[in-house]
Amino acid sequence: MANIDFGSGANTATGDTVRAALAKLQARIDALASAPPAAAPSVTVADVTASEASGSLPFVLTRSGTLTGVSVVGYSTASGSAASADYASTSGQITFAAGEASRAVSVPVNNNSTVDGSRTVLLNLTAVSNVTIARAQAVGTITDDDTASATPPLTILLVGSSTPERYGTEYSGPSNARVFKSGSGTNFAAAGTTGQGLTTLGNLLANVLNRDIRFITKGVSATTLSQWEAAGSSQRSSAITAAKAAGTVDAIISIVGFNDARFNEVASSDGHAAKLRSFFSKLRSELGQPNVPIFIGTSQNYTEGAATGEQQELWVRYAEMAVAADANNRLYAHSYDLAQSDGIHMANGQYTTHATRGSKAILALVQGTTYNPADAGPTPPSAAGPVSGGGSEPSSNTARIDFASTLTVTGFTPTGWNRYAAAASETAGAETATYTLSTINNIAGVATGWSLANTTGLQGGSTSGATTGANTGVYPDNVLQTYHFNGDDAGTSNLGAAIASTTYRLSGLNPAKTYTLRFLGNRSGADRTTEYKAGGQSVTLNTNSNTANTVQIAGLVPNASGQIDFSFGRFGSSTFGYLNALEIIQS
Repeated sequence: MANIDFGSGANTATGDTVRAALAKLQARIDALASAPPAAAPSVTVADVTASEASGSLPFVLTRSGTLTGVSVVGYSTASGSAASADYASTSGQITFAAGEASRAVSVPVNNNSTVDGSRTVLLNLTAVSNVTIARAQAVGTITDDDTASATPPLTILLVGSSTPERYGTEYSGPSNARVFKSGSGTNFAAAGTTGQGLTTLGNLLANVLNRDIRFITKGVSATTLSQWEAAGSSQRSSAITAAKAAGTVDAIISIVGFNDARFNEVASSDGHAAKLRSFFSKLRSELGQPNVPIFIGTSQNYTEGAATGEQQELWVRYAEMAVAADANNRLYAHSYDLAQSDGIHMANGQYTTHATRGSKAILALVQGTTYNPADAGPTPPSAAGPVSGGGSEPSSNTARIDFASTLTVTGFTPTGWNRYAAAASETAGAETATYTLSTINNIAGVATGWSLANTTGLQGGSTSGATTGANTGVYPDNVLQTYHFNGDDAGTSNLGAAIASTTYRLSGLNPAKTYTLRFLGNRSGADRTTEYKAGGQSVTLNTNSNTANTVQIAGLVPNASGQIDFSFGRFGSSTFGYLNALEIIQS
């Protein structure tokens, strides 16, 4: 800077003083001109911890230094140990106004119901303007607000054909955060609402048991029991691999066999039962859990109209109910009465009913309570008749008889049935006729050596029994349709003299065995109550349009000649008595 010359004057002292002051001012100006600019403020960010229930991680940014200006900082999130589903990815810029020392960045976190421990999210800072970053990264810790269940999850393996497959894929059901599913036995994901059967069953079990429910879904559409049971079965191998990956399974639900009947592969109920037992044995052995409970869902109704397939489906159902009575096996649920969407598979809403039925069987096992077989739903017709809660009568020891007259026989005799076509009719004078069925075959078609004859007169026979129209009654429609009757009032019709009751004699029985006789009567009418008697015992049945109910007399011992007599007749105010069907079961 150029020096200022004020010249000289008379007042020398005064001029010197001014010149000295100006020199100091000049020195000060020079010093200020050469000083560096003020440093930019710095920003740091602190670590933070928050519960997942809080909804966010509130990171605090602190600015220090000269705060007279405006500062801008960039930020972005990254995963530490947290998964992307644990928080909402966040990025942007934040501005500090002049004089402002603190700002916050909030990172949203997601609350779940899974026990997954603490997880970390990273917040990274970058300088945008008038700022330096003293700490460029902070750690946000999300703490878990869920606690481990008092008991481990209940793990259920689903095997079989289209029903267990569609359990987890078809229609919608209730959502429950404690219900999970996996096709591999690993990485179980929330079941959500997809799969009406699975979500309904899981929801019921989770709510009652207060524990997580895990399903391993291994159903394969259109497969048969033969495929699942075969040596080297790919279906069974895949199910075993998934079950082992899950660690252990607490129960297996098996629903398979319908396609065996549909594809005409069932030769007998005994043969199907043997194959089902072999399949279960292989499952348990290969899984390494010899006592794991297996729940059996009986096959659905056969509606495709083929008599062969229909008969084989009856054999399949009988086998399923018989095997359900084995040790460590349980009946799961019946489905034959449930509406179908395509003639095969359950319609929307029916999976809810089916799963609700099955849940009661599983809860009874887990809770150690008594299971009521009626909870499985109406007992379906089978080749061995209405065996409630799972039967065990082998086909070689069971025979079935359909009662008709020679003048009223219509349609085919269902496979496995013997037709007692007595020479009785609705013609006066014929009511005293007797008849002998000399050969009685068991339900497998093998001769038993038994025979049947009526020892007193018959009133008549007819074909006016109620039917279901779809063979969904306790016996096939052809059996429900025909019957013997007695007990009408003499003179009121052309039926001849009234016969109060009719007695039959079974012969060729083994005196060392005991026998059960199971009866069905069926005819429309206001009061059709019928009484059945044998061995000093009696039972009654309301036979009015009866397509579903039977009665039985058990513990019958033949006489020394191998004979058991039984009778039927009207009861109380009933006008007639009816006999449509008889099952003979040797114990």
